[in-house]
Amino acid sequence: MSKIIGLAILTSPRPVDSNKFVYFDANFWLGDGMQALACLWYFNKSCTDFDVDEAIPCFVQASIALMNSDANIEAPDMVEEDKKEYHIVGDIIQMIPAVIGNITDNTKLESLCQPPQISVGGVVKRSNRTSDTEANTARFDVDCSRHWVNAFWHNLGLSKSPVHTFISKNQQFQDPKKACPSKDTWVAVSGRLSRVEVDESTGWSLQLILDVGADGNIAFMGKWTPPFTPLKTPNGNMIPAKGTKRKFNFDSFTERGSPVPRKRGRTEKENTPNMSS
Repeated sequence: MSKIIGLAILTSPRPVDSNKFVYFDANFWLGDGMQALACLWYFNKSCTDFDVDEAIPCFVQASIALMNSDANIEAPDMVEEDKKEYHIVGDIIQMIPAVIGNITDNTKLESLCQPPQISVGGVVKRSNRTSDTEANTARFDVDCSRHWVNAFWHNLGLSKSPVHTFISKNQQFQDPKKACPSKDTWVAVSGRLSRVEVDESTGWSLQLILDVGADGNIAFMGKWTPPFTPLKTPNGNMIPAKGTKRKFNFDSFTERGSPVPRKRGRTEKENTPNMSS
């Protein structure tokens, strides 16, 4: 699971398949002159005609992955080198126009300057609770992969969005070290997208940098265990798991009574007479 939620400026609509689908350039503000550019696929159910020259401010929720050379983008005039201009590729789940008037007005633009929220789920691959340079900051990496994105429908193994997360001391996380998950544990994390790390030699995105901050959260979902691999006999046959197969039958309910639990009886305290009466 990997989603981006926030305000974005949608530009350059490129319809495909008789306007049934549309590709947008989604511009997300990150701060300090930085922005993230996403190529988002949209199912145009109502066959809306989008103005090519119009910038559309929208509240967007989309499933995402990092852009790479294997992404299958069917947008017109999209060549291989154009993909490197995008940090993220994904599918729009929900799109709500933000009515803010003329976005060229500086006061209107300030309302759009909010980093998007990122929500991911995966396995912690590296955890650093202590740092010599940042005493009040803990960091961990989450491996988020094989989630559905239209650009990688041909091979979900290519759909990846590794995340480097940092937790700074604030009112919610008084001790970042205690909130930092251990290695090889399942977590669900949400926070603000701080920046996208790009490989300078290749130009492709490497990972998302996530700031949990005061409005983020972390859900711990237990220890990760390797997928079960059945044992094999010397002749190569799989050893079946032990157990007995039981055939289910709804008629068994009528034989042994309703499966609804009985009404809870009175407690010992309720049955004790009131000595004051």
